[in-house]
Amino acid sequence: MVKSPKRPPPRQSTRPTCAAAPLSAEEDGAKPQVEGDVTLILKELHDRQARKASARSMAFQAQKKAIYAAARKTGQEISRSGIAYLEKVRAEIQELNAQEVSHEQFISDFQRLCVAQEESIESVLSEFPPLLDELAPRRANQANTASEMLRKNPARRELALKTFCKNARAHVEEARENERVATDASALIKHYKNLLCN
Repeated sequence: MVKSPKRPPPRQSTRPTCAAAPLSAEEDGAKPQVEGDVTLILKELHDRQARKASARSMAFQAQKKAIYAAARKTGQEISRSGIAYLEKVRAEIQELNAQEVSHEQFISDFQRLCVAQEESIESVLSEFPPLLDELAPRRANQANTASEMLRKNPARRELALKTFCKNARAHVEEARENERVATDASALIKHYKNLLCN
């Protein structure tokens, strides 16, 4: 059998330790004082954190109040400008309504215009019947007078008819002569053109 080596006994430290050192009465009374100091430190730390939190909270509240105040001010300005714009639009609409012509007035104006036109047309037409009434009998009288003269003077009528026929023949002959001259002139022009071109 193999034997395991023996372990050396643990060494004891030469330094004094808290457990090893006996507590004196002074040291024993310091423990509650340290606890009181820790409590004071903790309380002071807690108060400091509370003050920081309170300062942060106050800064946040101040920012929040400033933002709310700015929002209220902006809202009031927008509200005022909106009300002013609506009032301006209302005034413009009232002005347009005042300038607007109602359909009843438009119809009455149009009826007055139609009546005035009808009256002017009637006045113009009332002037024409007397002219027509005067013109028709005058023409009839002239036609009757001419036919009476023709019946009373057959010799003069015959002479006038012969003179008219003679003048008509002369005009026809003159027109034929002019046509012949124009035909001859156009033929002559063509002949000269042919000569010049050849």
